[in-house]
Amino acid sequence: MISALKNKLIREQFKPSLLSIFFNPFYIARRGLYNNIKSLANHIQGNTLDVGCGIKPYEFLFNATKYTGIDIEQSGHDHANSKVDIYYDGKLFPFQNEEF
Repeated sequence: MISALKNKLIREQFKPSLLSIFFNPFYIARRGLYNNIKSLANHIQGNTLDVGCGIKPYEFLFNATKYTGIDIEQSGHDHANSKVDIYYDGKLFPFQNEEF
């Protein structure tokens, strides 16, 4: 029960419904972000790079050939639930030009 509630709260952070207006202080910004990503996701094809992906909350919106998540590994930050594919130094992307 607690796990299901926790998962619901995490989903509400990134895909906020009207319910989250009561407990998510970033409701307006996150709702706008979600709606814009959703409207643009169908136009993105091929290999897709999610910079700062964390738990990849928007991955399901994309129909990409390959969806790669990249993030900076920070000491003291809990990466236990992250879905990061590649960690990098925050300065140079570790990919070839035009890979994405």
